[in-house]
Amino acid sequence: MKTLFFIGFMGVGKTSVSAALGRMLKLPVIEMDQQIARQEGMTIPEIFAQKGEGHFRRCETALLEGLADGAVYANLHGESGYCPARKLEVKDTTGAGDAFCAGAAIGLTYGKGLKEACEIGAMLAASVIVTSESVCPRFRPRELGLDMDVED
Repeated sequence: MKTLFFIGFMGVGKTSVSAALGRMLKLPVIEMDQQIARQEGMTIPEIFAQKGEGHFRRCETALLEGLADGAVYANLHGESGYCPARKLEVKDTTGAGDAFCAGAAIGLTYGKGLKEACEIGAMLAASVIVTSESVCPRFRPRELGLDMDVED
């Protein structure tokens, strides 16, 4: 069975949508913050206060590495598929979801299909998780398969 992950900004409805979809498909749902809080025996704010954000992100990484094997995508027009996970040494997941969403949005904005847009998102997310430093993925449009040039 493939694992579905909902990524996005805080407050956009990931928990609500995943819970409804889980009920509809009769599949289990793992809410990462709840899982981490249960494993650590404290709330997320307590983890941040007592053990720091770095510890929380390591918990996230460990949980994701145990579950993730790629991204499933679908849209209302019937396009769907699977984008396999890249085999990388994960150092920190901070910003990976944002990078994935940004890459997918870039692809869709510039006329790519959902599959190609998710591949761009995966490329940007991969560039973020292989370092523990704060990074902003920087690719030239042609590196993302976009037929355009930019000036430096």
